[in-house]
Formats: sequence, C-alpha cells, structure tokens
Amino acid sequence: MIGLIAVVGLIAMIQTQNIISGIPVIIFAGAFWVLKVLGFGISYTLIQIAENTFDGVVEEEVAPIRESFDLEKDFVKLFDENEDKVTDSDKRAYKKIMEGKKVEPIILKTAIRRLSNA
Repeated sequence: MIGLIAVVGLIAMIQTQNIISGIPVIIFAGAFWVLKVLGFGISYTLIQIAENTFDGVVEEEVAPIRESFDLEKDFVKLFDENEDKVTDSDKRAYKKIMEGKKVEPIILKTAIRRLSNA
C-alpha cells in the first residue's frame, strides 16, 4: 500500500514534469509508513499486555479444578483405607465421585481431615 502511494507520487512527478506536484503524495506515503510502524508497535504492546493478563486468568480458572481433582483423589484413597470409619456423608460423596458428579470441596476437605485423623 505504501509503495503504491509512493509510485503514484513518482508518476505524478514524471507526468507533470514538476517535482512539487509529487511531493505531497510522497510525504503522505511517508506519514502512512510512520503510522503503520507506530501502529505495529502499539498493537504488539497490546498483544503482550493481553497475553500476560490472560495467562493469570487462565491459571486462576484452572487452579480450583486441579485442587478439586486432588481432593477427590485423596478422599477416595482415604475412603478405601478407612472403610470401617466412614460416615453416611462420606458414602454419598464417594458415590457421587464414582458417578462422575461434582462434590463440594468443603465436604471433601472435612472428610479428608476426619479420615486422616482416624
């Protein structure tokens, strides 16, 4: 695009045989090029800011899922080790986990704390 504008300026200079007639077009092409370079720099900076911002957001979204998975794994392990000490609430939570349903983390944390002290 910039090259095309500059060529139009050169053609205007050649056809009119007057240098002054092509100068505004060449200046416009130069200004357009400067804006393009500045725009690239600004857009690159904005992309970097967005990447850094969304990295944290994604990590914040994934962390609870990871924590929940670890809690379920720990609960199932303790449930299997202490089957004689489990409560009805533990049995319901275990059944939900085996069915692939979500169990509230507070229930799992409480059960893990109780079963690990048993």
